[in-house]
Amino acid sequence: METGRTLGIVERVLFLREVPLFRLLEPEDLEPIAATAQERLHAAGEFLCLEGEIGDELFVLVDGSVEVSKTVDGEAHVLRRLEAREHLGELAILREQPRSASVRALTDTRTLTLSGDALRAILEDRPEVALAMLASLAERMSSLA
Repeated sequence: METGRTLGIVERVLFLREVPLFRLLEPEDLEPIAATAQERLHAAGEFLCLEGEIGDELFVLVDGSVEVSKTVDGEAHVLRRLEAREHLGELAILREQPRSASVRALTDTRTLTLSGDALRAILEDRPEVALAMLASLAERMSSLA
């Protein structure tokens, strides 16, 4: 699928500042993330990831929407819907375990995708990035409780 207009590094940094997972990071911390991320287009109906597969990518939704579903007793149950500026997949990378749900594009969707290796390398190189992401994840988890 054609990617159409892609985001430059500065646009990516500005965009990532609006994503909850990255909002506590300074622009200089976001630059390596922006430079490493791959821009992808997913057609409506396409799966970004499947329940049970090993998680090796973090997705940030640039445009479009997706639904997250989990199979229970052979039936897919929608857990939530995600829109632009939301992210998914970070827990599968950090825990190095299979994905707990499937994610399907509801509309044509554009993502910035960061590989698990790239994310881990950034976190190891810049501990302040890891701490800011942990604070953001903790805030997200407490809002779900």
